[in-house]
Amino acid sequence: MQTSVLTNTDPFDTLTVALGSAVSRWERLRLIGEYLLGQVLPFFGAPPPGAMSPVTIRYCVEVNEDGLCDTGEKSRLSGFTASTNRCGAAAGVTGCHIPSTGFPEQWENANWGWACDNHDRCYTNCTTPKAVCDINIGADIVSECIKAFPGRQNALKQVLCRAIAFFYAGAVTLCGENAWIHGQKAGCRCCFTCAPGLGACGTQCCQPDEVCCDGQCIRQQQCCTDTETLCAGQCIDSRWRQCCRNAAGEFICATHQTCCGNGTCCDAGSTCCEKDGVRSCIPYGDQNCDLQCHSCPSGHHCCLTPWGTSRGCCLPTEKCDLLLGCRPL
Repeated sequence: MQTSVLTNTDPFDTLTVALGSAVSRWERLRLIGEYLLGQVLPFFGAPPPGAMSPVTIRYCVEVNEDGLCDTGEKSRLSGFTASTNRCGAAAGVTGCHIPSTGFPEQWENANWGWACDNHDRCYTNCTTPKAVCDINIGADIVSECIKAFPGRQNALKQVLCRAIAFFYAGAVTLCGENAWIHGQKAGCRCCFTCAPGLGACGTQCCQPDEVCCDGQCIRQQQCCTDTETLCAGQCIDSRWRQCCRNAAGEFICATHQTCCGNGTCCDAGSTCCEKDGVRSCIPYGDQNCDLQCHSCPSGHHCCLTPWGTSRGCCLPTEKCDLLLGCRPL
C-alpha cells in the first residue's frame, strides 16, 4: 500500500515516510538535518525550518532502464542541473562508435557549440521527447549557419553549413539513445500527485505562496538569470527560444520559430502578420514576401529559398535563382 507524506501531521511520521521516498543519500541527509533543526530551534525561540519554507516531498521512484515511467508522472529531480560539454561525448555514454572527443563545434564563422549544449540539456528534460531534441539541434545549427553566412555571396557556404546541421541531427537520431536514457535517469523521477492546493514541482510539492523554479519551490516570481526568461515553468535563453502566450497559458517556441500574437509559433517559411486586428502565421509568397508582411507589386513575384526564407520580390524581367536570388532573365 502506498503511503502519502501529505496526510501525515506528526513530524517523525512525516520524516520516516519522506525517507522512504527519497532516492539519494544526500536527500535523506537533508531531510534528517531539517528534522533535527525543527526539534532544536524552538527551544531557542526560533521558528522551525518548516515555518520558513514548508516544502513537502512527493513520493517518487527512479525511471526504468528505458528512461520511462512504469507508473507515476515523469518530473524533474528537484535541484538537478544538467551538465553540458559542448559537442563532446558524455563520459561513459557513447554509441555508434562515436569518438570520446566528440565532434567539431565550429566551421569558419559558424560556431554551434551552444546548440550542442542545448541538446545536452534537452536530453535531461522530462517532458520533451528525444525526437524533438534531435530535430532542434539541427534547427539550431541551421540558424547559426544563417547568421554566420548571410547574403547571396555566402550562399554556397550556407548550403555546406546546412549539410553539417543535417549530419548532426542524423547522428544524434541514430546514436543518441544511450545518452538520452542516461540524461533521463540523471534528471528525472517518476512521481505521484500532490495534495489539493499544492503545486507539483519536480520531486517537491509547492505551497500556495511558492512558485516552481527549475524543479525547486521558491518564494519569488523571477528565478532566472539576466539572459533568461521564465516561460512555462522553465528558464529559457530568449536569444534562442521565444516564449509564446495564449489564453490557455504559455509555451516555448523552437529556435527556428517565432512567436505570433495569437499564441502560435511560426515555422520557417512563414512570418507573423496582422490583418484586421488578428495576427496569424502567413506563408511567404507574393502576398507576403518579407518579415514586414509586404506584398509584391503587380507583375512582380516573390523569390523563395530552399530553407524557408525570402530573397524579396523579383522584377518581371528577373527570374528567381534558389541560391543567388533575383537574377536577370
